[in-house]
Amino acid sequence: NRAGSLPEVAGNAALYIKNPEHSNEITMALSQLATDSSLYKFLVQKGLARAANFSWQKTADVTLGEILEL
Repeated sequence: NRAGSLPEVAGNAALYIKNPEHSNEITMALSQLATDSSLYKFLVQKGLARAANFSWQKTADVTLGEILEL
């Protein structure tokens, strides 16, 4: 599901579903990850690259910058 903050955080490093209230969609997505090793590896690589964009130092810098603008 591309609602909320998930797309902002995960970007293209996640397998999204259309409706998180439909358990069959969640089951299908998890099954796909469990059986498609190339998709799994692709998302792991994308996830690690995406995680490199985030750090506590960057969070502190942005937060301080926002506070100083007040």
